[in-house]
Formats: sequence, structure tokens, C-alpha cells
Amino acid sequence: MKIPIIGITSREVNTKPFSFQMIHNEYYEAVIKSGGNPIMLLPYENDIILSLCNGFIITGGDDGTNYDYYLLEYAKKHNIPILGICLGMQIMAISDGAKLISIGNQSHKSNQLQVHNVLINKNSSLYKIINKEIITVNSRHIYKIDKVTNYKIVGRSSDKVIEAIELPNQLFHLGLEWHPETLYNTDQNSQKIFDSFIKACQKEKKLSKVLEKKLYLR
Repeated sequence: MKIPIIGITSREVNTKPFSFQMIHNEYYEAVIKSGGNPIMLLPYENDIILSLCNGFIITGGDDGTNYDYYLLEYAKKHNIPILGICLGMQIMAISDGAKLISIGNQSHKSNQLQVHNVLINKNSSLYKIINKEIITVNSRHIYKIDKVTNYKIVGRSSDKVIEAIELPNQLFHLGLEWHPETLYNTDQNSQKIFDSFIKACQKEKKLSKVLEKKLYLR
């Protein structure tokens, strides 16, 4: 079976006088356990690097970059599977004309693994993945999106916050406001999301034979 290469966006961490790029291990571990090979994307990678990837994850964090939006458009243009998580979903929505609004409801900002329910639209790819109308998720965001135009809203919390969006007519294009990578080891729904994402990436295109020889694929 083909092992797809998954490009994961890094986030900058400032520890003055130094700064560095990082990715939480949970993203790497979820991708590996679902059958992918993760690589870190620095916020200036060119199209040569992107062309080696079979899928992308736009990670959570405090601030997005212009590169996040470039990567999103690259994925749309080439119909490459992409998963946006928390900030990643917000970036998808902002690119579609949405604005961020402070929630003011602390039930959406918690260190607990299970915080609130999400109601899933039965007429959605997300429902086909999970096969449930109601799931319980974690939550670490303090902003919500107000709308989407071209994206389809496929999940909301019980207090009507938009929690999941997807873009029709793409191989896999899903944004989630929660963090399935954190729940991966204990939550079957999170495992199904990553498994489905990796399977879509396996369909995307053939791996570079040169890269296969150079990378240690797990």
C-alpha cells in the first residue's frame, strides 16, 4: 500500500531572543498511526516541496500566516486532500469571506478531553466518515466564524457555533474547530477522520520514487 506524504504546517514560537518553528507531536503521531508519513512545512516552502506532498494539514495555533492561505489555495487548485484543524478551519472560512467573533463562552476553551457535543449534518462527507449525528469533542478555541459562502457547514455545537465545514467537489477538504489529533488514542471518531484523510491522500497521486528512496517511511 502506498504511504502518502503529509505536509503539516509549523507554527512560530518566540522565546526571546530566539524563535523557532514547531509542530505538536500529536499531529505527527496521528498521521503515522493512520498510515501516512508526515513532514514539517516551514512558512516559506516553494511549490517543489508542495508537489511532493499527497495531502496537507493546516494546524491550530494563535496566528495564521500568508503561507497558510497560499497552501490552502494550492490544495484547492490541485484538488489535494487537506485537513484544517482549529485555526486551520478558521483560515479556510476567512478565505471564504468569514469573520472571527469572540465566543465569550468559556465552554469552548477547555483543557478537558470531552467538552461539548457537535451535531453533524447527515448530508455530508463528515457524516459518511463517522456515521453519527452527535459526537462529543474537545475544544480549545476562543473565536468562532460567522458564516461561509462556498464551504458547506456540516457541524455545529449545541449553542450553534460552527464546528465543521467542508468544500464540495474536492477529494477531501475538511475543516474542524476541535482537535482530533489530541483525541486520537482514545476516540474512535478521531481515528476515523484521520484514517479517511490518509486514504484520500493515497488516491491523490503516485509518490515520488526519488523521495521514497531518501525518506524513512514508517
